[in-house]
Amino acid sequence: MTTNIVKTKFIDGMRQIANQAMILTTNSNPKSTSNCKDFRGVTLSSCVSLSVKPYPMLQFNLMKPSFTSNVLSSANHKRLALHSLLPNEESKKLAKLFSKGANIQPLINSKWDKIEHSKNKLKTLFDELEKRDRLLNKENEQLEVKHIVTPFEPFTLLPNEDYDIYNNDVPYLKGANVVFICETIPNLTFKVGDHEIWCVKVIDVLRNENPSKTGGLMYCNQKFHSISSEQI
Repeated sequence: MTTNIVKTKFIDGMRQIANQAMILTTNSNPKSTSNCKDFRGVTLSSCVSLSVKPYPMLQFNLMKPSFTSNVLSSANHKRLALHSLLPNEESKKLAKLFSKGANIQPLINSKWDKIEHSKNKLKTLFDELEKRDRLLNKENEQLEVKHIVTPFEPFTLLPNEDYDIYNNDVPYLKGANVVFICETIPNLTFKVGDHEIWCVKVIDVLRNENPSKTGGLMYCNQKFHSISSEQI
């Protein structure tokens, strides 16, 4: 069986497995928390409990290259927040927002001088991205496309009241069900293929005012789900 066939079957098989959709946030500016453009974040489907002894640890992986990985690697004991989300529409929007990855801005020399990314809030972001893609894929138009890759700035699309700062250091989302405040552990990051495996130490746990044992927001077969209340 060829490698490509195995990869295709592997991807299809993994899509049948439900994973927890969580959000990682951190701050790229160690000297300030005043500018939300400095905040980084990414949606994860790989976060799991790793150990309780000698201290609580979580594990996740990041695909390289990654601006978020660069920030986490910028200092020993770099702090971050890992969010377990409620299974609702608002969490679904957040997970989609933080999954956008790097900002790839196309500069097009054609009858469109430049396609500018939407400056509106989250409500219209996805419509603007679809509009951009339609223009890029338009037939019968000769385009010379160049790309500038910059960090995506998801917090610029969120109202200020949707997030807070932990200990004047790490941004976190107030609507999450559980937030694990963590810090990186020196020499416990491993490169595997085109990913990095991160092991982080949990230093605090923040709970929603009305915590709910919902099982969190699940991701399976390219869609978001909630766990049924029925027990097996």
